[in-house]
Amino acid sequence: DHVPFRSCLYISNDSKSVSLMEYMGAEVDEAERQADIQENPHLCMWHNFTFDFVYDPASTQDFLYDNTAKPAVDSVLEGYNATMLAYGQTGTGKTYTMEGFKYSGLDPQRGIVPRSMEQIFKMIEASSNRNSTFMIRASYLQIYNEIISDLLKTDRTSLSIREDKKKGIFVEGLSEWAVRSPNEIYSLMQKGAMSRKTAWTNKNDVSSRSHAVFIIIVEQMKTIDNSKQVKVGKLNLVDLA
Repeated sequence: DHVPFRSCLYISNDSKSVSLMEYMGAEVDEAERQADIQENPHLCMWHNFTFDFVYDPASTQDFLYDNTAKPAVDSVLEGYNATMLAYGQTGTGKTYTMEGFKYSGLDPQRGIVPRSMEQIFKMIEASSNRNSTFMIRASYLQIYNEIISDLLKTDRTSLSIREDKKKGIFVEGLSEWAVRSPNEIYSLMQKGAMSRKTAWTNKNDVSSRSHAVFIIIVEQMKTIDNSKQVKVGKLNLVDLA
């Protein structure tokens, strides 16, 4: 017989903690397990975890972005560096959270990466005047078996991490692509996704087995009283394997 889904987690009303239920009874089928829990609640052990914010299964991509990711993108537009990464077990929704299902500005399920690009270009449109100029550059790399490769120029592999006084930490030889619209970002994401190595696992046969980092560099130059002011911010968007 079909047994209805029963949630094994509880999220607090203030969305600051999550409790996970562990069944401590005998190994039985799902129907017997649920009946056992109903009759003997003491067989359940609850594990509590506290975070800055916990999203329940009904949370939307839009709400997640506005609540958590948007402040980081705002800081990049002010000339700071920021990193957002998705971490978790295979099949838990990391790539969905970072990218979504489709590379379209109209898709309500689009993830953090395309929404970040939309926010950046909206800010540029709102700030554009003859005293301000912007340059947006994008890079896409993967780390697979401890080897760094360029997902947008696939002939560039075994890249090295370097450190420079002016540039800070960077990947030597990684290509940078000037972009002028979110659609150009979507095209680069699709191109990189096609290059990204995937492998079958017993948990998710389409799960990516490589770490991917999408990098956006926002360079802003303002002319004030004949003097130039330059702000450079870098946004690292990380999808871990």
